[in-house]
Amino acid sequence: MGVAVMRQSLPAGASVLNEAELLEIVTNYHGLAVSAMVFYLSIVTAYLVSAHFVGDQLDRFQVATITFLFVAFSCFATAGSVGYFWQASHYFRQTQAYQTLRIEELVSPHSLIGTAEVLGIVASLWFMRQVRARRESGASEG
Repeated sequence: MGVAVMRQSLPAGASVLNEAELLEIVTNYHGLAVSAMVFYLSIVTAYLVSAHFVGDQLDRFQVATITFLFVAFSCFATAGSVGYFWQASHYFRQTQAYQTLRIEELVSPHSLIGTAEVLGIVASLWFMRQVRARRESGASEG
């Protein structure tokens, strides 16, 4: 929905954002999305480093604790980055620049990023499982 259409559908006395304000909102949402992605990458990196260096030395309670925290906060970061990218896309579609350029997205950034981040969570959990399996197979051999 373009700015002109928005103006027609507003109640009396309501204001509409101009093009510059809409583009500023888009830019701000992109910045928030990138910040959420950096938060996600920090969480995944910490989990993978922990799994690699001490995963086989942790007891079940410790693994359950860090895994719970990993899943909770990485899902939170994923929801943030997907949500912020979605909002940026939503506001960008309202700009005249979008209407003029007629940009068609083959794959929306929020769905691509969300899929990649969820696959990263699953791969990280699998990595920890493999490290723990080596410990258990080593303990049964020894």
